[in-house]
Amino acid sequence: MKKLKILAGLLVAAMLFASCSKEQQDATPMQKDLNFKTTPELLAGQYPLYAGQNTYVGYVQIKLNEITGELNVCYVITEAGWVMTQYHFAIGTNVTAIPRTKGGEPIPGQFPYKGGIDYETTFCFDVPAPENLDECNAPFFAAAHVVVGMWTDDVFAAQTAWGGTEEFVPGGNWATKIEDAITCTDDLECWEGQTAWADGLPYNPDQGGSWAMYTNFDFTSGPVQSVDLVAGQSMECGTVVFDLYTNILTITLNENWRFKPVSDNIKIQGYDTMPTGNPQIGNFEYKRTASGSSYSIAVSFKRFYGVHVDVEQRVECLPPPVE
Repeated sequence: MKKLKILAGLLVAAMLFASCSKEQQDATPMQKDLNFKTTPELLAGQYPLYAGQNTYVGYVQIKLNEITGELNVCYVITEAGWVMTQYHFAIGTNVTAIPRTKGGEPIPGQFPYKGGIDYETTFCFDVPAPENLDECNAPFFAAAHVVVGMWTDDVFAAQTAWGGTEEFVPGGNWATKIEDAITCTDDLECWEGQTAWADGLPYNPDQGGSWAMYTNFDFTSGPVQSVDLVAGQSMECGTVVFDLYTNILTITLNENWRFKPVSDNIKIQGYDTMPTGNPQIGNFEYKRTASGSSYSIAVSFKRFYGVHVDVEQRVECLPPPVE
């Protein structure tokens, strides 16, 4: 009887061990799946951006404008809550064009194109196409690095993100590169930068200087006042509306105009009395970075406001001048 009890105990233990082993085997693939990079379907010229190695946050787009001979590069965040604060970019016909350590790891701080991003979800810029990358389907190597993060209450948690899926050094740093053939833009767009001001009175009417203007929001016609946004001294590129009830100032651009893709493309300063002298735009109280065709901002109530906007106008694409 004692032997039977021992055998029965061993049989139960064996069954439990087999059951646990089966559960562990079944769980193993699920655990590995957590490390797999999941990427939505992207278009030609778009490459996934991963934060912290495996978290998809958006994509980087690289396309050639055949007429201007420039590469248009756009970092685009698609996942909710994430924003960008810095970017670093390098591109060439082979991997040697990317600044790297002796071990082959990329060095973002030495990339030729870099700068800050003001907590935005889209950031675009143009760079001259390197030699032999000025035609469609030309093979290239690129490194697209960006610092991303999320706000939790008042704390910003930053992470590194890289474009592409292939590591520079397999098994080393997880930094990834983009290796592909140049995609040309389907719908060529060319834009020309302009300075714009809300229509009004000149800051410096008698002493020359800039054509900067400030607006007198007197509200004699009602609690909502609208003025033109004027670019290049004479072109109406949109409107600026101030709502007295909410103290909300809204800038809306006309068709074929956009906010220039640079940091602090909107600068606003309020005054209790009429300002004089050329304005110190860099010292304006409100600085914001806008994209698209409209932007609203809450401001304190003032009688006079200077509203400065960096804009771009869509123009005909022309080949670069022959040197």
